[in-house]
Amino acid sequence: MNHAVLDSLSAAARQLLADARAAGAYQHLVLQSEQTQWPEAMRVLEGLTAGTLFEAPVKRPDEASCALAGLWLYLDELDRAHRIVQEIGSPSGSFWHAIVHRREGDFSNSKYWYARCRDHPAAQALEMSGPALVDLVESTAHLPPDDARRARAVELQRREWELLFDYCARAAVGRAS
Repeated sequence: MNHAVLDSLSAAARQLLADARAAGAYQHLVLQSEQTQWPEAMRVLEGLTAGTLFEAPVKRPDEASCALAGLWLYLDELDRAHRIVQEIGSPSGSFWHAIVHRREGDFSNSKYWYARCRDHPAAQALEMSGPALVDLVESTAHLPPDDARRARAVELQRREWELLFDYCARAAVGRAS
């Protein structure tokens, strides 16, 4: 993750990400059901808002809300992430919306939302995103965790999350290019 982005986050958000990453967050391609795996991280996240997520003043509230949704998604809380992004009509909101639907296994709906954000800067930086990533996830989600194809899908999914979160966090505080 971009160090400038980490520096722009509040101390609570930085700690949440570090703890969740250390605990192995964001490893599931498709969630069968939401399970609270990180109760302490969730308590911290429940105390954050789009306005308190950053040390710097928020200049683009929709992008800050997208970053907040991304954190919920990182903790596998699809419903909370979905409630946020379904209210945001921007390309970033559509991108997060696509990821939520892909992770819940609603692959056709995910492709619909990816079509609405195909020109997003984070999507352009990925070697595989959109419908191609949806197809990969759909074909590998049932494989065991040690299967190389599934591991590759998890790696791509994590990279997608990181690039989109970085973009939204930078945009929220007026640092997006």
